[in-house]
Amino acid sequence: MAKQRKRHDLESLFGLGPKSSQWLREAGITTPARLRALGPVKAYLKTIQAGASPNLNLLWGLYSALHDIHWTWISDEEKAALKEELARLQASMRAQ
Repeated sequence: MAKQRKRHDLESLFGLGPKSSQWLREAGITTPARLRALGPVKAYLKTIQAGASPNLNLLWGLYSALHDIHWTWISDEEKAALKEELARLQASMRAQ
């Protein structure tokens, strides 16, 4: 019998697998509530700051997990908005 996932586990979110969840935990993001509070872009940046080296597929995965959709359903416009937010936050971090 498959192990039932708990609602507070990161892996309970649609589309997040073991590797993504590991990166999030290593970045101090241990619950879906914490992920929701940060949002996909800040969570993505925290994984990088914690030493992970993800590509943009993690960003799409985080967004899709928070919206309970498959990552391929993210529109090009939404992907562009996420990349713009990412660039803005990275520039802000460099300026500090």
